[in-house]
Amino acid sequence: MMRDLIHALLILVMWLAFVCCMAIFCVWKCRAEDLAAGNLRISPESRELIIYYETGGEAYYRRYEQHPEVPPGASGVTIGVGYDCGYNTAAQIASDWNAYLDPGQIMRLQSVAGKRGAMARAVLARVRDIIVPWESALAVYESKTVPRFAAMTEHTYPGITLAPPDIQGVMLSTTFNRGTDLREKRRQELLWSRCDIITGNYTRLPDYQIGMRRLWPGIPGLLRRYAAHAGLMQRALGK
Repeated sequence: MMRDLIHALLILVMWLAFVCCMAIFCVWKCRAEDLAAGNLRISPESRELIIYYETGGEAYYRRYEQHPEVPPGASGVTIGVGYDCGYNTAAQIASDWNAYLDPGQIMRLQSVAGKRGAMARAVLARVRDIIVPWESALAVYESKTVPRFAAMTEHTYPGITLAPPDIQGVMLSTTFNRGTDLREKRRQELLWSRCDIITGNYTRLPDYQIGMRRLWPGIPGLLRRYAAHAGLMQRALGK
């Protein structure tokens, strides 16, 4: 009798140990698939989303996007993976790109620092011939841009590091595209997102991403980007 009881308990312990090991493995696997972005943990899909909507993807970039350009709106001269010289100082441009571009190219890019919109378009010709290879663009994005914007995202949306990786990645993408200013009415969805992230209520976040599409009725790329944002968030919420 006692022997049977001990045998049964041993089997139960072994089964529980197996279940625990499988659970630990599953957690490890999920975490291993996510990516560090500063203090954030973002999903691979959200990383690819940012790179795609900032460059069009590697093949498209190599063919069309290696030269500086000025996107629509209040953008400045932009290079690499969404690196906007209009929102960077001359010193920052030198620090970020000195390992990837020659001194003459950096000096010319410094000359367009801080210029946005019509002013940026007026000076684009002076840097248009510069070529930024894909490998350099990606290196600066990963080593300089992501940590900087991850910190901005974490500061703007307290508690974001507790959200699912898809949501962390989407909010990083949103900050990358829209910045951190929450004061204007045009930015009401960002303020609502902040409030809900602070309280851990993520259910309305996809709706806020869709709501922001009202701002760009004539820009298909941004309409698709924010629809993709909402889709990733809905996946995180199991919808």
